[in-house]
Amino acid sequence: QEPLFAIDFQAIRNINQSDDGTDYAPPLTGIRSDEQYDLGGGWSVAVPSLEVFDTWDDRDYRKTVSFDATGIFNGIVEPYTVFTDFNTRAVNRPHIAKYTRFIGATANGNGRASETNYATMRYAEVLLIAAEALNEINGGSEEAHQYVNRVRARARNGSDFPADASGLSQDDFRTMVLEERRLELAFEFKRWYDIARREMGTQVFGSTGLEGLKANFDPTRDYLLPIPNEEVLRNPNLSQNDGY
Repeated sequence: QEPLFAIDFQAIRNINQSDDGTDYAPPLTGIRSDEQYDLGGGWSVAVPSLEVFDTWDDRDYRKTVSFDATGIFNGIVEPYTVFTDFNTRAVNRPHIAKYTRFIGATANGNGRASETNYATMRYAEVLLIAAEALNEINGGSEEAHQYVNRVRARARNGSDFPADASGLSQDDFRTMVLEERRLELAFEFKRWYDIARREMGTQVFGSTGLEGLKANFDPTRDYLLPIPNEEVLRNPNLSQNDGY
C-alpha cells in the first residue's frame, strides 16, 4: 500500500466530551458554500497562492488531484475566479483538494471528524529520499535517476508527462529532486522541513520567493526551534540555540 505510516482518524463526533482527535483539514481547506462533496462547503482558510498553483504544469496529473480549481454552486460548476460571487468569505484561488475528495464518513458539518487518514510517510517519499541520498553519495547516478522516474511513472496517469529525468549533474539533480518533493508531497506537511534542512529560507522567503515574502525570517535563528528553558536551566552544559 502507498501509506507506510498514517495518522488514523475516525468519524466520531466527540472524544473525551470535546473535539479532541477531530480532523479539521477538510473545513480549513474546503471552498466556502461549495456543493461538490456534500459537506456543506469549507471555510476557505488554508488556501494556496496563485504563484504556487501556477508552478504546476497543466499536463501534470498531480495538479488535478492536488487542487480544486472549480466548485459547484447552485448545481453549476464555476471557476475559482468567481468563488466570492457565491460567498464573500471565500477566496478566488484554487483550493487544496487532498483532504476533501474521497473523504468517507464524517460526523460533523463541513467535513470535520472525517475518516481521512493523514499519510506521514508514503512510498513515493521513500523513493525520493533514496534518490536524494544516492545523489549525495554518487552525484547524478543512474540509480538515483531511476528512483525519481519510478515516482514520475506513477504520476503520469496514462499520459507521457512528466518525462523521465536523465543525465543530470549532482547539483542539477539536487535541485530537481527537491522540486519533485514539492510537487509530489504537496500539502502533506513536508515542505518546511525541506526548506529547513537545505537552508533554502533566504531564497524561498525573499521578495521574489515562491513561498511569499517573510520579512521577519532570520536564517541565523529560524531553522531551529528554541530549546525549552527548563532544559537549559537543568543542564549547564546545554546552550540555547542562537536567536532565542
